[in-house]
Amino acid sequence: MVEISEVVEEETLQPTTTTPDNNGAESRSTERLSDADEIEAAMSTLTRPSAQLHIQNLITKLRKEGKALQRVAASNAASNAA
Repeated sequence: MVEISEVVEEETLQPTTTTPDNNGAESRSTERLSDADEIEAAMSTLTRPSAQLHIQNLITKLRKEGKALQRVAASNAASNAA
C-alpha cells in the first residue's frame, strides 16, 4: 500500500487592502502592466515559435487590461472629484 498525504502550501503574499475608490483599479492596472513586462523579459528564453506566439498574445491581453483599468481609475477619480 502507498500512503497518500496532503501537501498544503502557505500563501506567502500579504493580502492587499484597497479602498473602494480608484486604488483598486489602479493597483490592478499596475499589476497587469508589471506582469506583462516580466513575462516579456522571460520570453527571450523560449525557443518554440508557437510558445512565443501564445506568450505574446498573453502580454498583449495583459497590457490591454492594464490600460483599461487605468481608464477606469481615472474615471473614478474624476467622478469622485466632482
